Amino acid sequence: MLRIFIRDERGASAAEYALLLVLICVGLVVSAIALRGAIQGSMQNSAHQIASTSGAGGPSGAPPGQSGATPGLSGGTPGQGGGNPGQGGTAPGLSGAAPGL
Repeated sequence: MLRIFIRDERGASAAEYALLLVLICVGLVVSAIALRGAIQGSMQNSAHQIASTSGAGGPSGAPPGQSGATPGLSGGTPGQGGGNPGQGGTAPGLSGAAPGL
């Protein structure tokens, strides 16, 4: 019975995979620790570039990236400027004169 247990190699592959997984994890942790300063510096540089490009705070104290105005709303309805091409720029029915006078 002992000889059969010693010659059985079915559990050896699982142990080898576990050892390989442990070595990969240790390598990742060591790499992350070694590169911590470089990663932190890159993140701070990116944050500084974004802040200097968008302007700190935006206009009138709005958060960066927000101008305070709703996008696409300039006060008028698109395509309806009030004028009618070919009729002198006055909208139909709005000549300024009272009807019947």
